[in-house]
Amino acid sequence: MSSPFDRARGSASVPGAPPLGGRSGRGDFQRDPRRASRRSHERDSASNGLPGVDRQQRRARPAGVQRGQRPAAPVTPERAKKLRKRRRRRKIYLIISLTLLMLFVAAMGVGYAALQVPLPDLRAAKQVSVIYYADGKTELARLGVENREEVKLDKIPQHLQRAVVAAEDRSFFENDGVSIRGTLRALWANVRGKKTQGGSTITQQYVRNVFLTQKQTFTRKTQEIALARKMDQEYSKDQILEYYLNTIFWGRGAYGVQAAAKAYFGVGVDHLTVEQSALLAGIIKSPNTMDPEENPARAQERWSYVIDGMVSKGWLDKSSADTMQLPTTKPKAQAQTNAGLKGITGTIMTRVQAELLSSGISEQQLNTGGLRIITTIDPKMQQALNNVVKKNMAGQPANLATGIVATEPGTGKIKAYYGGDNGFGQFDVAGYQAFHPAGSSFKAYVLARALEEDISINSVWDGRTPRRFPGREKPVNNSENNSSCPNCTLDKATVLSLNTAYYAVTTKVGAADVAELAGRAGITKLDGKPIDQIKDEVNNNIGIGQYGVSVIDHSAGFATFASGGMYAKPHFVQSVTQSEGNLYEAANETRRAFSADVAADVDTVLQHVVQNGDPLAGGRPAGGKTGTHQYLDTGKNSHAWMAGFTPQLSTAVWVGNSGSDGPIVDKRGRNIFGSGLPTDIWKSFMDSALTGMKKEKFPEPKLIGDESAGDAAPPPPAPTPDPDATPPPGPDELTDLPVPEDYYPENGGGLLSPRRPQESPGTTPQPRQAPNRQPPGLPRST
Repeated sequence: MSSPFDRARGSASVPGAPPLGGRSGRGDFQRDPRRASRRSHERDSASNGLPGVDRQQRRARPAGVQRGQRPAAPVTPERAKKLRKRRRRRKIYLIISLTLLMLFVAAMGVGYAALQVPLPDLRAAKQVSVIYYADGKTELARLGVENREEVKLDKIPQHLQRAVVAAEDRSFFENDGVSIRGTLRALWANVRGKKTQGGSTITQQYVRNVFLTQKQTFTRKTQEIALARKMDQEYSKDQILEYYLNTIFWGRGAYGVQAAAKAYFGVGVDHLTVEQSALLAGIIKSPNTMDPEENPARAQERWSYVIDGMVSKGWLDKSSADTMQLPTTKPKAQAQTNAGLKGITGTIMTRVQAELLSSGISEQQLNTGGLRIITTIDPKMQQALNNVVKKNMAGQPANLATGIVATEPGTGKIKAYYGGDNGFGQFDVAGYQAFHPAGSSFKAYVLARALEEDISINSVWDGRTPRRFPGREKPVNNSENNSSCPNCTLDKATVLSLNTAYYAVTTKVGAADVAELAGRAGITKLDGKPIDQIKDEVNNNIGIGQYGVSVIDHSAGFATFASGGMYAKPHFVQSVTQSEGNLYEAANETRRAFSADVAADVDTVLQHVVQNGDPLAGGRPAGGKTGTHQYLDTGKNSHAWMAGFTPQLSTAVWVGNSGSDGPIVDKRGRNIFGSGLPTDIWKSFMDSALTGMKKEKFPEPKLIGDESAGDAAPPPPAPTPDPDATPPPGPDELTDLPVPEDYYPENGGGLLSPRRPQESPGTTPQPRQAPNRQPPGLPRST
């Protein structure tokens, strides 16, 4: 009994198929009486030369129009002109088509005669892609190690072979290696500048992938067809199918069906089920978009198409097909290749690859195209960041993680990046999929929105703690209930990081408006949801940082403050080139998020925050804000931030848990605040990264807005000094005075107040904790 895969060579025609050309003649088509009438009507109008008057209109029932049919509309001069133009266009298209067809046939004849058929080579040479730092000289990494295991056709299940044929070329066993209809459709689409059309046979795909390029040109297409036709003559269908299955790219870095079976299901090809085979077959068309982990809806649609194709070919029983379900694949991260990309470099390359894939460059091009990729990563700054992380994270608890992103204001270029050192394809704590409550660092966006609402930084607010607000069951508290200010300016309330004052400001301007401004500044998602979708669902807790943001977004948002209110989309890649020329050039996507006056006043306040904490080396102007989020009602913190900037560089630092949420303490067992470890990392990195760069200043404050817009009365004026009174003690006499307990970073201070003097050498530092007066169950952010 012959197999469905046996090739029927020598057959002059296929039983039941129409004659060559696809049509049996004009007699097969029934004329439409209305169309015939319309043509006659048009001819009469043209011959009379009288607008609006013709023989058809003078008849009671036009010829060719049956009873009950509507006569054709009269042809006006304008309509006649349009019809003549349409006929001319059709003639032009026909001439172009015939010319192209003649050229195509001629090129095919010449190419076919001169073509030497190479032996199929499963190890066809592939070019490695090289990734460089921003200088275009220093190599960062390489992509291009193929994951391939060859397997003979008799070891590949027949249902997998059939699934691939059903997915990619259902006439594979009958055609001569080329689909004329599909080829002409693709060429016509190319002539008209339309999207590239499919239609290549399995044989054409094979020769294109192994011997040619992916470039869409007329010359390449003719070479592909000629080579496919000759291969079909010299090799059996089984041989071609075996070569194809061992060379085609399946996504997840897998070349060939054996590697694909392991990448998607963790089994050898001989253990694949029918359902799994259909899924793999469907992915071939577009590995970047058909992976069920990335796009389950498209994967389901394509899987169903393959199953239906197998049923239509008689290779699968319909009753069995109706009971089948889309199979589950293994996690993509476990199947990633480029395993040589370890540590910090591998994490950066995860972001680079994701950006290039989203730009339209395929994974296959990245791995085999010999690309030259120049990133935005500055080698000096990246090395400085690596050193700072190593120094500050050494000896810390194993669960402690940090994410750091440094962005260039005005351009969006990522200059240095740390999302962990797990390597390529692993979870990245600084990336777009990792969200951490921002704490008080989010108050910068509230401040900007308040300025837009005509609220001055010198307006006065009630910063006492605790405070109750309408519609809120529990009171709002400041950090550790220690900081309290009954009539603080908005400027001072920011420096002291008063939750109560900022909750009041958010209530006044509106939580949705705060979210909307944060979106303009660069925050794309809150708690993993697109900010434009969730902005109307947020509550006033947004004003004290209860929603999660990504580190990369927060760095971009603070860069917007640094660049005078101009947002620039963050990116990792500058350009991609190959032997044929430029393949990709990054466009700096910028837009105005808010006015320069708003930015100037925000920058002024955030500079006060840094000046009252740890200024950068040499008095370099800088602005910033810390943030801390408490874990439930434990009295311990779970997220700590420092986000800050100079005019040349914006850096966001997050410290938290590497896994599930929970308390964070440092290597000494102390509660971690934004003013502690995150600020140490931020200051060390900024001092090192900016060494040798000019100290640029920020614009002078504009002091826009209404100073009477607050919810508290201004403080009483200071008493007039008595000229005869004893002068206050000098600076040297102040050093021995007691320092208030709530002035220390362990109680929410840090960049909100001077640091505690260092303990004497040899003493054991004791963490100083204030009593927790927070009502149970209410998380706090500072």
